[in-house]
Amino acid sequence: MNNLTVEDLARNADISIEEVSSIEGGSTDAPLTTYIKIAKALRINVARLLNLDRNSSS
Repeated sequence: MNNLTVEDLARNADISIEEVSSIEGGSTDAPLTTYIKIAKALRINVARLLNLDRNSSS
């Protein structure tokens, strides 16, 4: 999403590359605060990130 590498996303969200990879791979349940950081780094609403936005076209 947004053409960012895992490294870019981790840096922009101020979380570890390992954490991004674990979340992306579905092998961990991160705290909501982590998802908020990721959503901010991607410049999207956290509801869209978590696929809770019913109006999302993704």
